[in-house]
Amino acid sequence: MRDINDVLKLFANEYNMDYCRHFDRIKSSLEYCNRHLKNFEKIHFRGGNETVIDEIISKLEEDIKGLAYVENAHDLQKITFFLVLNTDATYKYDLKSDQQICHVLGIVPQIPKCLLISIVWGLKLDKSFYECLSYTPSWFSIQFIEPAAASMKHLEPYDVLDKIENLVTAVFTNICRMNFRQIDVVTAKIILNKFYDHTMELLRQFYTPDIEKFSDWPKREFFKYSGFAIRHILKMVLFCFDRLEYPLKRKVEDEYRIYEICTDVSPINEENQDGYSDAVRDILNKILIALLNTLQYNVMLVTIDVFMHWAEEDVNPELTLQADIGSYAYRVLARMATNRQFGHDVENHLKFIAIEPKTLKETIREASIGDILRKIESEEIDKKEKQLWLDELLTRTVIFNNDECLETVSTCAQFLSFNNCIQILDYVKIIKTETEDDISMGDMNEWIPTILTKALDNFKADQLIELILYEIRHFGKDVTFFQWEQFEQRCTVFFNKSVENIDLKAFLKLCFENPECVWQKFFNEACTSQQQAKNFCTLASGIKKFSTLYLLDLLYSSFLSNYDEKFYPHLLFEIHEAEIIDKNAFFKNFVYKVVSESLDSQRYVPLLAILKALSMIVHKTKSVPVFGGITAPVVVMIGQILDQCRWDLVTYSDLHDEIVRLSIDCIQMTNKTFLPVAIVKVKEWISNKVGTFRPLTQYYFQKYSLAANEQPKTFDEFLRAGPLDDDISIEKFLIKNYVRCTMKETEWLARSEILRPHISNMILLLESLVSDIGESAIKNFRHSIMNYANIVNKVLLPDVENDAEKAAELGFKILKILSDTPACIYEDIFMNFHATLLDVFEKSKPLNEEQKQKIKDFVGSMINCKGKAIFVQKFEEF
Repeated sequence: MRDINDVLKLFANEYNMDYCRHFDRIKSSLEYCNRHLKNFEKIHFRGGNETVIDEIISKLEEDIKGLAYVENAHDLQKITFFLVLNTDATYKYDLKSDQQICHVLGIVPQIPKCLLISIVWGLKLDKSFYECLSYTPSWFSIQFIEPAAASMKHLEPYDVLDKIENLVTAVFTNICRMNFRQIDVVTAKIILNKFYDHTMELLRQFYTPDIEKFSDWPKREFFKYSGFAIRHILKMVLFCFDRLEYPLKRKVEDEYRIYEICTDVSPINEENQDGYSDAVRDILNKILIALLNTLQYNVMLVTIDVFMHWAEEDVNPELTLQADIGSYAYRVLARMATNRQFGHDVENHLKFIAIEPKTLKETIREASIGDILRKIESEEIDKKEKQLWLDELLTRTVIFNNDECLETVSTCAQFLSFNNCIQILDYVKIIKTETEDDISMGDMNEWIPTILTKALDNFKADQLIELILYEIRHFGKDVTFFQWEQFEQRCTVFFNKSVENIDLKAFLKLCFENPECVWQKFFNEACTSQQQAKNFCTLASGIKKFSTLYLLDLLYSSFLSNYDEKFYPHLLFEIHEAEIIDKNAFFKNFVYKVVSESLDSQRYVPLLAILKALSMIVHKTKSVPVFGGITAPVVVMIGQILDQCRWDLVTYSDLHDEIVRLSIDCIQMTNKTFLPVAIVKVKEWISNKVGTFRPLTQYYFQKYSLAANEQPKTFDEFLRAGPLDDDISIEKFLIKNYVRCTMKETEWLARSEILRPHISNMILLLESLVSDIGESAIKNFRHSIMNYANIVNKVLLPDVENDAEKAAELGFKILKILSDTPACIYEDIFMNFHATLLDVFEKSKPLNEEQKQKIKDFVGSMINCKGKAIFVQKFEEF
């Protein structure tokens, strides 16, 4: 692993001057020119060598033709630096000691500096050349300023102005960076003085330009040239002020790292990261003063005719030369006002040409739509300014009916702000208001949804939420104006990918198209697993002001559709615990409503889902009242469910049984935490509310009406309205209540000393009753006899543990019960009962032969079934 990391590190630190595919072609061309055109060692000046130099440039131009348009613009830097490194210049340090560049040195004939400059200008490698002069060490770049200055006499006047500005700013930048390298004081002073001298040579062009270049110029062209000359000087002055006020930082951008050469022999100065030394600042100040002097000289030559003519010349289609110079002059005056150490007479002269520029906001406000579109499409303005132009464009509502305007906005959608999207939504609202009808995406220009969809990527989650809320306020919770094709498919793909975590931004972008549908789909997904339920609650609780708009509706609609989903109760539990909506509101606006409607319509499956969720809640909270301030009404509500879902002989179902058992469990768990802290008034209120319930329900609330030291009644005592004096009254009491009880409750009845002896007889009576009633009572009887099996195992069998005679008697009763069991459930009941029956007869040992035969005869008379066969086989082994 360490080896791999080392290799990766080498790739990360790959040299910027790694071999370029164009080097071979350039090498071949230079060698050809050196051998067949003219030996480079004999080219010392451009004069007299124009033809040869032009042919060399033409040859090289073919080699790098079109390179300016390739994706790897870094190749232009490398080609320029390759040519610069292979000149006849001499340096203080040996360049071959630098691993970054040693492999490209000396592989082509040495290029004279004057030829290099001509090649750079001819191949239009200016930008990379200026970068080289700015960011290479000062002892390196100083070699090329003088020949560059000397080449000005061979260039066109306007070209000279542009190159002087760039050369001076490059020199200024290089001087600003001198302190970043370790350099002795003497060498630094020599280089600084040379930089200053070369700069003065460049500025000479503004005093005494080569007059022969202007011999055929008309007077108005001179006026124009003087304006552009002053414009370039003003730009140089502003650049210098920037560098003096805001010193460069040591760290260089990655695109310029190629120029950081010879760091071993000319080390980085780690102790001087920022700011300028006195020597450097002195030279920078001198250059700035020289520029101000040059500016003063040129401005003093400006007459009223010259100034007025500038208004007729354009810098670009939107800006005149006069306005541009006036704006620059105004900015220079402002900088001088804040830098009084540069007090200069030029200040008085600039006041005559300075024009306070319109603020950007004024310019934007007065611009035509065409001007705005051109600005937005321009690559010359930064993101902040482009946003301002977009802001203005979107205030012109006429653009919303123009495809060209909207297409332009769409291409710049990445610059749209939150307020821009609000403006677009406001326009859609106007359309809706004017039409006085519902509108769809088809009623709007097709670009509008495109623009909004693209713009959503610009915003953070909280901004997207605000935008969706604004959309909802305008168009309602069911808004679908911006829903795109394949919406359902995209939602499916999104939720399939969101098993572990939900991408909030992607979720909100879907919500912008159709929030109601997305929330419904998310809710449905949350019903499918615990993880999705957790995802739902985590996301919804984080964006409550959005999610709460839909949650109650989702809960209520789920009551109509999702209640039978396996994880629906778990989702309800998670929603309650996350407190996405207030717990009181959860019960008042959802649970109470659902319970009431379910009980009225006898829809028990939703009730079961609600109770499962309540069971999770009560089992989680064990130290404080489970439902807080609404515990009393909640426990009464559960009591109401328990009371109304109690079955009788013909209405029993497994669903009823589960609902009743869950209701009892919820009530008991709630009572454990609530009874100790409930005040008397609340207890009385609960007692009054449950007073109309059946005794089977009231039993679970009896403690709310007990005195301080009063003991609660047992289950059978509570149910008995009066004394049970004879067998008939006991068995009637048992039949009346037994068929309505859960398994646990029937066990409580059987543990009563009074009732226990009559349990088996009651089952026999129940069988005859079921036979009379018919099929509608079968389910209850099956439930009752399974409860009887539980009683036998847990109550009756232990009771005859040491009494074989009573055990045998119990066994015969069980056989009698089995023999009278309705045929439709006989086989199933016998199969479930045979093990218990064997246990009973096991307690009857030792059985005499007469008893055994009696049992065999009785069993033999019973209907054959698998359970009977197993019993007979096992009984034979007794």
